[in-house]
Amino acid sequence: LLLYMAWRFRRKDKDTDLPAQTHGHNKLEIIWTVIPAIIVTVMFIGSAVVLADIQETSDDPDVVVDVQAFRFGWTFDYNEYGISIAGGGRESAPEMVLPIDRSVQFRITALDVIHSFYVPSFFYKMDAVPGRTNIFEVTIEKPGVYGGQCAEFCGLAHSDMFFSVRAVEPDEFDAWVIEQTGGDEAAAGSTGGTS
Repeated sequence: LLLYMAWRFRRKDKDTDLPAQTHGHNKLEIIWTVIPAIIVTVMFIGSAVVLADIQETSDDPDVVVDVQAFRFGWTFDYNEYGISIAGGGRESAPEMVLPIDRSVQFRITALDVIHSFYVPSFFYKMDAVPGRTNIFEVTIEKPGVYGGQCAEFCGLAHSDMFFSVRAVEPDEFDAWVIEQTGGDEAAAGSTGGTS
């Protein structure tokens, strides 16, 4: 269309006068300002509603995991149960165990530089920032092993900063807690599963 317009309305040898000049068109200018403003406003309101829903956290989640990122690994603390899992590098990536159908709250921070906690299957990524705790919550619906990684370039070994999330049935999670705590069945019953 651009090439056609350039060819069709090109200046010809016999054209010596300027064509009629039109300066401004108030109605068009109002239309092309108001319509995008309405679109952006509607999109902003819709995004704000969805974001508020996605970032909502409960006052009493079933499981809370304190995640601390460091060069080049992760520490997962289940403070309620007295369990801490740490690891780093491709060969010793830590595994987080979580129950399905229960609310899981992550409280994320970093020890040294900015990292990013990212589990693609959760459709959520949260920065880990030194001196700040960022919080988000998920409810995992299907059992399985989900891969996670740091999604913020944090140094030379960034590409080795993996972890995994093993999502299990609540009673299996309770059994895992009992195993990790050396047989403390009272701690395991707090996820709402059966001990």
